[in-house]
Parts: sequence; structure tokens; C-alpha cells
Amino acid sequence: MRSLLVILLSVLGVLASAAVAQACERSWKGGSGNWGSASSWSPEEVPTSGQSVCITAAGTYTVVVPASGGQARSLTVGGSSGVQTVDVVGESWIYGGETQNVTALSVGSATFASNTKLILGASEAGPHTGSEPKGAGSYLVGGSVEMAGELEAQVSDPQWNDRIKVTDLTVEPGGSVLAASGVLRFIQEGEGGYPWAATNEGTFTVDAGASVDMEPSFSGKAVFVNDGSVVNGGSIALHGAEWTQSGGSLSGGAVVLQSGSSLADSAGAGAFLFDYGSVALTGTVPAGQTVKVLGAPYGYGGETYFESELNLAGRELVNRGTLVFEAPGSGETGGSVNVEGGSIANDGTIDASAESTSRRVQLLATITNTTGGQINIENGVFDVNGASTSNAGLLTVSPGAVYRIEENGILTNSGTISPKIASATSYGLVQLNSPCCHGAGRFVAGGILKPVLTSGFLPAKRQEFDLFQFGGSFTGEFAKVTNGFAGDYAHEGSGYVGAIYHLPAPPEFGRCVKVAKGTGEFKTAACDSLEAGGSYEWVAGTEAARSHFSAAGGSATLESVGHAKVVCSAVSGSGEFSGTREFDDVVLRFTGCEGLGHKCTSPSASEGELVSGALEGELGWEAEAKHKVALALQAPSGAMLSFSCGGEAVTVTGSVLGSIKADGAPSLASKVVYKAAKGKQKPEGFEGGAKAVLSSTFGAGSAEQTGLTLKLTLTGEEKLEVNATT
Repeated sequence: MRSLLVILLSVLGVLASAAVAQACERSWKGGSGNWGSASSWSPEEVPTSGQSVCITAAGTYTVVVPASGGQARSLTVGGSSGVQTVDVVGESWIYGGETQNVTALSVGSATFASNTKLILGASEAGPHTGSEPKGAGSYLVGGSVEMAGELEAQVSDPQWNDRIKVTDLTVEPGGSVLAASGVLRFIQEGEGGYPWAATNEGTFTVDAGASVDMEPSFSGKAVFVNDGSVVNGGSIALHGAEWTQSGGSLSGGAVVLQSGSSLADSAGAGAFLFDYGSVALTGTVPAGQTVKVLGAPYGYGGETYFESELNLAGRELVNRGTLVFEAPGSGETGGSVNVEGGSIANDGTIDASAESTSRRVQLLATITNTTGGQINIENGVFDVNGASTSNAGLLTVSPGAVYRIEENGILTNSGTISPKIASATSYGLVQLNSPCCHGAGRFVAGGILKPVLTSGFLPAKRQEFDLFQFGGSFTGEFAKVTNGFAGDYAHEGSGYVGAIYHLPAPPEFGRCVKVAKGTGEFKTAACDSLEAGGSYEWVAGTEAARSHFSAAGGSATLESVGHAKVVCSAVSGSGEFSGTREFDDVVLRFTGCEGLGHKCTSPSASEGELVSGALEGELGWEAEAKHKVALALQAPSGAMLSFSCGGEAVTVTGSVLGSIKADGAPSLASKVVYKAAKGKQKPEGFEGGAKAVLSSTFGAGSAEQTGLTLKLTLTGEEKLEVNATT
């Protein structure tokens, strides 16, 4: 077949032309017709590759490009009214006794106005000779094309595809490209192939079932620049091309980049997937964007390599979004992930996982985890191989996962390292190795060690966990060890540093008591400084025989977001401590209550008196970093309060959160402050948990969010304090 030769000759003829002529040398007369019909043009001759062509007659019509194609030095499409459509129908044709399978519109330059449409339509239509296939791909070939209208690519026969072979395509604001079906390829191929570039400032859409492939150029750049909107309902894949994400947005499926491709990033939400060979990433991954590197088999030089590579191109990559490094499979499936060739400043999130022992995520590049950054080692081995890493943010290591440092690699910590502990044998591990050649792995301690218990695991008191194991170098100590643990540096000579569990994580009620010197776990009377052999001990909870408390408060107000309000003059009640953080059988009695212009009364209560059901309470964090504790109250089932005001029934359900005001010294009394503004509780929920929301129903109306304002004092049978030390 001579399709490629015909197209190359056409392109060379088009691109050798000079600037676009000012006058239209061929003009479409109007109405629908065929490009190859001389009588449809003025003068009545079919345009050639050296002429300027205008399709600017007013009206709505379609110009069909014939199977043998259409040519112009410059093409202007867009009339004063109506919609002008140019339809490049892919049909095979016979030339020199051979079947040609390309229909092309070839232009040196072209402009399509906002009221125009260009259709590329590969199909099975047309004649053929012998066993050669019929039908053809539909091509747009050119130097410079400005699209303010619509470009639609459609394929009715999957053996053919549509192609855009344009040196510089611009989809202008308001313009659009739609890959409606089949495959649309951006490519410049063949001997002496020219570079291609496409800039989207409008809308670029790929429908479900359709795909867009972006191929490399044999000479110069091959780049897609997105400054507009990309909607990927099908598939977009780059095979050696560059994607520049400089603005706009990307929605739908991830854009896939494979070996030899690159992503120059700076703005816009969306997702990108690197899943084959080596792909380069430069610039800034913005907030709201995800870039995933997936380990996969890669063929090169007749060999198969089970790895994917993220190449940072010798530059610093700034991550404010999410980077995902995933190394799946084992044996002949999946692959490892290598990160190399530059550095990463992480202000966002990095998630790393390896599925099996034969897979790993290997870091050969510098990482700086800033104060706002988070690195999560979720599974398998994260291997810092000769790289310099520093953590000023949060580094978590899941149970069974390993943060391994070797070959003179180093991790310097000034932030928080948080190994997760699921059992006595399953916990996150930092491992310092000295395998062979360039030196041992090194760890410089500082900042905070914050082990986190998971999966409901509660260690035995003084249980040890060897969180740092080494044949390398561990220097320094953590400034703080939290969550009920103390640092254990006594075994450095044996090759590990760990943490010893002392007490359940706060907050909780209890007492800091003085014990015989050398037998306690704390240094001071505040029980806030762990020290083996201290003089103080924390005793959680209350004595079983002295677990009751009373409650008293002044005026209380219930107010819904719809401004329905009930005001009571005083509150009293009682309850029982049932654990270190829990309360049971809490009954509150509100007196002097009025609302909706009437006295408000619970069933079987005195007039103006509201009586709650048996409530439950729980301590939790309002703001852990500020050591602020809150108390939640809720009914285990049914309503918290039921009453009526002047015959109108009112039901209050849900839960409510109040701040605990404690001075740190043991006391019989604890003050709880419930605040609300315009029906909304402050705070609305425990830190990191679901909202604690009250709602009320007045009569037959719908439920409305409701807030409670009240200062309540709980007085116990023995002196207690709240442990809020982390």
C-alpha cells in the first residue's frame, strides 16, 4: 500500500508553503457538497496545496472531503451565520492499482471559527483490490490549526483510526475536541517526521469506549499542553510523549504515561498513572492531584524487567498532592518501583506499598518531608538506598511494613515517626542495614516517636517493642515519646532501640499518686514525664465503691437552627463512672423550663421539669495537640429528652459534646461547658471522629439540628483528675 508515501508527499508540499495568503484563492459557494467538486468552488477549480481556501459562506451545510483527500496552503472555516461542517470521511480508494487506506485533510494552516465543526471519521467504506482491506483512517495533517469550534473523532471500523498529525494544534477557549468512538492518535511518523504539539484551552473529552493515544515524534517534540478541561471517560495514554499540566482540570479516569513519556506538572486536579518502564515527572504536583507509579513488567533488549521507574530528571519535584508508589505481584507478575534522578520536597502525601518480599519501593533520590507532609509506608519494604531523607512532618509505618535504610542512606528526624502496632509481633519497623558496599544505613533521632495501637490491640504493661533494628548507626534520642510509651535506649549495643508501653493512651480519669521512691513510672506529681524508677504512679479510673458522681448547673438553653428555643433555669443530676473514660446511668433533671410561650414538662414530671433518659458519657479529644478534652453525652437508644410545651410534643435525639475545664490537680469536681451558636454545637465532635449532633422535632415538623448551652459541674465521691498528657 502507498498510503504513507502519498501522505508524506502531501505534507511536504503543504509545509513548504510560505505564510498564509491574505486573499481567498478558492472560496466555497455555499450549501452542502463535496470538496472534490470543482463546481462548488469559486473559481470553479478544486483547491491545491499551494492555495488559500475559504469556507465562509453563510448557512448551515457540510463539505465532505473525498477519499483522495483535500489540500490547502491555508484554510479558513466560519461564516457569518449558520454552522459550517467539514467532514473527513475515511474511505479507501485506488491509486496505481493499489488500495489506499488514508483520507486526509492536509493544510499548511487552518482556523475554525466558533460556529464550525470538523469531523474525522474512520470507516469501512470504499473499494479495494484483491485481498487488501477496504476502508480508511481519517487524518488531519498540517502545520498550524486553531480550533474555536468542534473537532469530533469517530470510528465505525476498529481496524482503522483517526489521526491528528499537526505541528501546532490549539483548542481555543470555547473550542472542543471529542473522541467519540474508536482510537484517536496524535502522531508524526515516518522518515523526516515532524514534531507535533497540541494545546487545550477549551474542552477535551474522551467518551466511554473511546481512546486517545499520544505517540512520540521522530523529530522534535511531541507534547500535549492542558490549560483547559480534560474529561476522560474512556482512555488517554502517552507512549513516549509529554503531557504538560499547566492549568485547567482533569476529571474521570487517570491519564496513563508509559515508557519514555513525561509529565511536566504545575496546576489542576486529576489523576495520572505511570505503569510501564521509565517515566519522568517534573514541577509541582498540586493539591487535589494524584500521581501513581505502578510496578509492572517491562521489556527491553529482549529482556523482561519487573520494575517501573519514576525519573525526576535531575530536578526537585514539589509534591502538594498525593504520590502513590505501588509495587504489586511476585514472580512473573507486577514489579518494584524505583524513584531516582533528583529530589522530592513533600508538602502533601506519599503512600508506598509492596505486595511481596520480591517487590519493593526503592528510593534513590533525596526526600525532604516538610512540616505539612506525610509519608505512609503501608505494606512491604520501602528501601532508602544511598539516599538522604529528612522528616519534619509525619512518617507512619504500618504493621509488617519496613522503612529500610542502607548503602550509606540516612533518615534525620525532627518531626513525628509513628510506627503502628497491631500485635506483639506485628508492628511497623525502621531497619538500618549494612549489606555490602557503600556503608551502613544511618538514623538521627529527634522530634517525636508516637507509636499507634491498631486492630484493638492493647499491650501488657511494660511490654517492649523493638521498633528500630540495626546493623547500622542510630544516634541521638527522641525529644518526646507519646501515646503511653517511653523510649527504650538500653539495648543499642544489641542492635535495637524500642519503646516500652506504660499506660493506655489518654484522655482518662484517674489520679497521680506518690509511691515509694524508685518504684514509680513518673518523675513528677503531674504524671507527665515517664521515668523508670520514679516516685509517682498513675492510677486510672475510680475505686469501685466510690464511682458515683452528682451533676449541677445553672441555666440551660436548647435552641434549634430554626430558632425554636427552650430555656431552663437550673440543672441537676447523677451518674456513675464505669471505666477510665466512660460514664453510665447519667440522668439530668432540668427545672424552670419554658419554650414556645409555655411551660415545658416531661411525662410524669413536675410542671416546668424535663427529665432525661439514662444517658452514657465518654471522654475524648477535642484537640489533642492542645491537650483539650471533651465529654460526649448520648442516649444508648431512643430519645435523650421527651417533653411537651403547651401541648406540642418535643423530642430531642442524638449526642452532644462539651469541653472539660480541668486545672490538672486532683479534685472532686470537674467542669463541663456545652456551647452552641444558632443551633450548632461547638465543638461538633471528637477530633478525627464523627460529628456529635443533637436534633429536635417539634410536633409533626421535621427534625432540626439543635445545640445545648450549659455549664455543668460533676462532683465525684473521690478526688480525680483528667490525664491529657500525650
